[in-house]
Amino acid sequence: MNDTEFHQLVDTQMQIIEEAIDDSGADIDYETTGNVMTLEFEDRSQIIINRQEPMHEIWLASKSGGFHFKLIDDQWTCSKTG
Repeated sequence: MNDTEFHQLVDTQMQIIEEAIDDSGADIDYETTGNVMTLEFEDRSQIIINRQEPMHEIWLASKSGGFHFKLIDDQWTCSKTG
């Protein structure tokens, strides 16, 4: 996969996340700036989703830890835990 393909796939995934939040009715604010999407919850906790172009991964950071997702067999899979 080249960088252009990676960005197209991540853009699609970010759109899916936004639509899922909107459809859920949950009180979650989200903002995308550059390569970073920030989700903020009612209790002011946050989840940060960041595209990592050099690794072709999506990284997610939260209070419970960090996760790295790589596209494997057309599915975003945690590269640490599978």
